[in-house]
Amino acid sequence: MQDAGSSTPPAPSHVSAATDPLHSTEIRDLIGHTASALAAFEAFIADPSRHVMMIPAHLLALQELIDGWASCVHLLSSPQYDPLMRRMLFAREELDTSERTMPETWQEALWERTARGQLRLSVNVDILCELVELQFTDATISVMLGVCINTVRRRRSDLGLVRRGGTMVSDEELIAAQSRP
Repeated sequence: MQDAGSSTPPAPSHVSAATDPLHSTEIRDLIGHTASALAAFEAFIADPSRHVMMIPAHLLALQELIDGWASCVHLLSSPQYDPLMRRMLFAREELDTSERTMPETWQEALWERTARGQLRLSVNVDILCELVELQFTDATISVMLGVCINTVRRRRSDLGLVRRGGTMVSDEELIAAQSRP
């Protein structure tokens, strides 16, 4: 019987780790895989030579692990669930603190010569494609790459990169199209 103050519903009578060896094995595997994943985050946090720009990505991945583990609250007993959840929350707090205190880094623009000998700003095509795919705005990409917004727009246009969910029509082009007879 469950008391009125408990938020965890009782386990179904037909599924018990004590009576079902398969369930017991699955629970042990789940705990083992989760602990292994968490150990990787803890190793990253403890590594003094870690790359600070990887902190946001680790923070997102850890949050996904926490969300997945939270869905197991009804499958596990408190002694199985709570210690790992506490470790995950502590790791997330450590990463949050690291993210808040990480130094701002600015990308410095580099110049390259075209085939005709003209100088132009160098924009890494792979990085530009990735940032467009991640749906960053042109303004944000320009800050990240250390170039002006028009350079980002030109390179994106040259590569045929179009944002998902929309066309590459600028506000000026839209206003001009509306004012035509």
